[in-house]
Amino acid sequence: LQNRNNNNLIVFGDTNVTEYSDEISQNLLNGIGIKEILDSDYKMTFREIRKPDRVFSNMNGIEFTVISGYFKNSLSDHDALNITYPK
Repeated sequence: LQNRNNNNLIVFGDTNVTEYSDEISQNLLNGIGIKEILDSDYKMTFREIRKPDRVFSNMNGIEFTVISGYFKNSLSDHDALNITYPK
């Protein structure tokens, strides 16, 4: 998989891919030229026990925060991500 047109990409969600993932997962990230964007609070997003919801991009200026309460209020098994990016 390649980002052949050098388009701006944002990949997010329940990916379970980290810098410690296996070689196949790492090759996927490297192949499309994206890196993980870390939230400043490093909040848990899944059932308040771990963080599988991640944001990856090849753009500068990407920020995100975790909107808590979705799991606590039984709206989802994940909390929400609020992603902002430059125009």
